[in-house]
Amino acid sequence: MRGAQLVARNTFWNGLEQAFTILGSIVTAVLVARHFGPTRLGYYNFLTLWSGVTSSLATLGLGGACRKYMSEYLGRGQPDVSYAVFWLTYRVQLYVSLAVAVGATLVAWFFARADHQLIAGLLMIGISPRILAYIPSCANMAAEDNAANVPGSLAGAAVLLTGTALSIWAGWELVGIAAFTVASYVVELGLKTLSVRKRFHGVEPASLDLSVRRRILMFSGQGLVLMVLGIVVWDKSDVWFLKWLNRDPAQMTFFTTGLGLLDKLMIWVNVSASSVVNRMLMQYGTDKSRVPQIAGLSGTYGLLLSIPVLSGAAAVAHLALPAVYGWRYAPLAPVFVVMALMGVVKALVVPGQAVFQAYENQGFLIRWGILSGVLNIGLDVLLVGRFGALGAAFANGVAQGCMALSVWYTVERRYGAHLRWRPVVKTLIASAVMAAGVVGIRFVVHLPVWWMIAISVAAGFLIFVLMIRLVGVLEAQDRERLESVAPLLPAWSQVFYRRAVRLVAAS
Repeated sequence: MRGAQLVARNTFWNGLEQAFTILGSIVTAVLVARHFGPTRLGYYNFLTLWSGVTSSLATLGLGGACRKYMSEYLGRGQPDVSYAVFWLTYRVQLYVSLAVAVGATLVAWFFARADHQLIAGLLMIGISPRILAYIPSCANMAAEDNAANVPGSLAGAAVLLTGTALSIWAGWELVGIAAFTVASYVVELGLKTLSVRKRFHGVEPASLDLSVRRRILMFSGQGLVLMVLGIVVWDKSDVWFLKWLNRDPAQMTFFTTGLGLLDKLMIWVNVSASSVVNRMLMQYGTDKSRVPQIAGLSGTYGLLLSIPVLSGAAAVAHLALPAVYGWRYAPLAPVFVVMALMGVVKALVVPGQAVFQAYENQGFLIRWGILSGVLNIGLDVLLVGRFGALGAAFANGVAQGCMALSVWYTVERRYGAHLRWRPVVKTLIASAVMAAGVVGIRFVVHLPVWWMIAISVAAGFLIFVLMIRLVGVLEAQDRERLESVAPLLPAWSQVFYRRAVRLVAAS
């Protein structure tokens, strides 16, 4: 299968997996938010954030190491070594996850608020399966078979959504939701682990050389440092300062909710980037000279997606967010607008970091992560106390922008991974016109809010499609890549897909 078609297939399955996960999490978040309100939900969000932080730290970068080295050895035609890498990282992750879950549960039990002790304990117990599920997920991505991750994610999302609705209906409240959250992690872990075992059925794991083990441990150690910095740079430090410097607990809810929405939108943008990263890591095992070229394409298409998606979301935020979450969440809209507009450059992070990781040169990422983290904390101290979630959003956006741009600048200078700036600039123009049109609708059309949202989304889509055709965003080479995907689609949809490609891409 051609590289472009393989990327397209994995993008489809990765997108389907994320669709199930995102749909479940959005519906769950809306149910919980509307039932409990921003003030009551503030401390629960703090506990879930702490659980997420602990989970990220406890991975020790092993998921990334599993993905990189399994891809590399599969690319070299050594499945036995690849399978050995999987079991090595799985075992280490299991020991780490159990130790961290026990420690976090004890800490939560003794230091959490009395009315949230059981909730905190359940969330901390869930750290273990949540951490461990990352390893088989990365193993399937390393094999460029994202379809294998879909059943586990679908089942986990279904358990969480059903459990949340049942907990609210039966009066189990946050305790029930926390318990079903743990259950969803366990189900996902079991199904994803089973998929890896089926893939390597009949393959005996090789005995790993000491040098390979050292490479994996070194890579994982650097990954741990990057995760700590990521927690500081991208989101978590802002929440701590909101808790310490601002007396309104709703501000923490507004920030975490907005950040969660941004992450969900960026997942859609990074779906294709993740599939391209799989191809890059596999390519490193066969012909590393093509890695920068693949990264350049990934960064370009990431921006072509992130610019219209995030600008469109920002344009409808003032209408959509209060309608979905309730009038008490009206202050969330300006916070999300700042996050969305400043978060466009995050599309460069995944392919940029992947280049450094493919060449096992993560030192630069660590150095710039430290500088960006210092900047983030400094801006938090200056802005959070006075401006609350809005100040945290600005601080976060500046820090992540500096990190993303510095990483990509160095990738271009050092490795030659170049972006195609002409279509990026044209996309900026098309998106600006689209956003202006959507915002303008609010001043000339006066209908019930859900009608306004539907009209705004439809108008924005039509304006953007017209503009990208008018200014010629997509060129002949883009059309060729898009049309190569058609044979992978169901037969009945191929005609419609090709017509859509011709509509937006130049001939």
